[in-house]
Amino acid sequence: MLPPFNRLFPLRRPAPAAADPAIEPPLRGRGLARGLFVCASLSLGLLGLSEYSHHEATKGSTEVTERLEIQRTLQAIGAALVDAESSQRGFVLTGDERYLAPYRNAIDAVGRSARLAHQHYLSDAEGQALYGPVEQAVQAKMAELDVSMRLRQRGQGEAATEVVRTDVGLEKMEAVRDGVGRLLAYEEQRLQVITRDWERTANWARLGIAFATLFVLMTFGLFLRHSERLAHESERQRRAVQRERDELDVRIAERTAELIRLASHLQSAREDERARLSRELHDELGAIFTAAKFDLAAATGRLKGADEKALARLRSLKELLEHGVALKRRIIEDLRPSTLTTLGFVPALSGFAEQQRQRLGGEMALDIEPGVTVDESSGLALYRVAQEAFTNIYKYANASHVRLALRQLDAEVQLVVEDDGVGFDTALLADTPGHGLAGMKYRLMSLGGRLKVESAPRRGTRVTAILPARTNPETARPPSGAGAVGLR
Repeated sequence: MLPPFNRLFPLRRPAPAAADPAIEPPLRGRGLARGLFVCASLSLGLLGLSEYSHHEATKGSTEVTERLEIQRTLQAIGAALVDAESSQRGFVLTGDERYLAPYRNAIDAVGRSARLAHQHYLSDAEGQALYGPVEQAVQAKMAELDVSMRLRQRGQGEAATEVVRTDVGLEKMEAVRDGVGRLLAYEEQRLQVITRDWERTANWARLGIAFATLFVLMTFGLFLRHSERLAHESERQRRAVQRERDELDVRIAERTAELIRLASHLQSAREDERARLSRELHDELGAIFTAAKFDLAAATGRLKGADEKALARLRSLKELLEHGVALKRRIIEDLRPSTLTTLGFVPALSGFAEQQRQRLGGEMALDIEPGVTVDESSGLALYRVAQEAFTNIYKYANASHVRLALRQLDAEVQLVVEDDGVGFDTALLADTPGHGLAGMKYRLMSLGGRLKVESAPRRGTRVTAILPARTNPETARPPSGAGAVGLR
């Protein structure tokens, strides 16, 4: 009777009374090494047994296939001889040449089967001894058939008929049948031997499986013995890794928030600087251009009737002043769109879109909802996204059609700029030297929004900016004259 399982594989071994901690680890290491050596030896033995069983099974399967094939070949010899004899009798008795084709086909089949059987029994001395008389009887039978067919073809029908009526053909056919029967019995005996070998191999395999099962049970017991300690260590390491990961996530979140605040601050500082430059250009250059225009008008009035060349120079100077005023206006609008401050985001975006439509030659589709409302900071951010998107279109896209859409969906405002240009691989967006869209992305993130860029080579580009739909009545549209920037 076997002892209880907990005695065979104790989950916890009581420590000796005065165990030396400096000696215990080497002893445990040597025991583990011996266990690993035993496991490796048993595994190699089982592997060898498995390979031997597989080899024997493959060998037996091949032999069974060959034996079954030779049985079919031997049966084909007898069947083909019967067909040849039937065609021979039909031709000899009737002289009808339609019997010749079946006769020749049957003779060819006999020859092929006889060659296969001869090749098979070359390496089998016992089978070759049994096949030799059969081969001789087949050749004799084919010779007897050939004699009667030749006589009939020469017109000696009576002689051919006499050959058929003799008992020579019957005796030779019986010899073929007897020889084939002995060979079939021999092949059946060989199949029985192969079957017994298979059964013996299967028994060995069954024994190996039983031994492997016992080995697995022993291994499982050892596993239970160490699993608790390993699980405790694994849990301790998992908690340590999780704690470090949580700390790292917190640091990443804090650093990301700092970067977003920094990007927002830089964008705000940039916009403030643009607004300051816009005011200074408006005030200083506006005053200079206004004074220059007054002086030019006074000089033109005084020089009436003077030299035509001088008047032409004054007209040219007036045109230059007008170009300067237009350039000043365009620079101020690029720095800080006055319509964005005075009229609000939607009219400013509509005016910007009309300017881009004229620049593109009319190949631009607009879909701007007039009822969209956003606060000043959100409107400015969306306006800058549209500017950056069109700047990239002019620089890189080589587009034929552009679409700009602004809509409000539930609690979000969505701005879409889409083109059918050359496109690019978005995976390379982080490697580009420019920071325009990256700055817009962090700016939208600081406002609680997001930026999505979709593109592929030769598939165009789609830039989508999404912000929460919030409105600050105090900053959405300040009253006229309160910090507004106009144009002279």
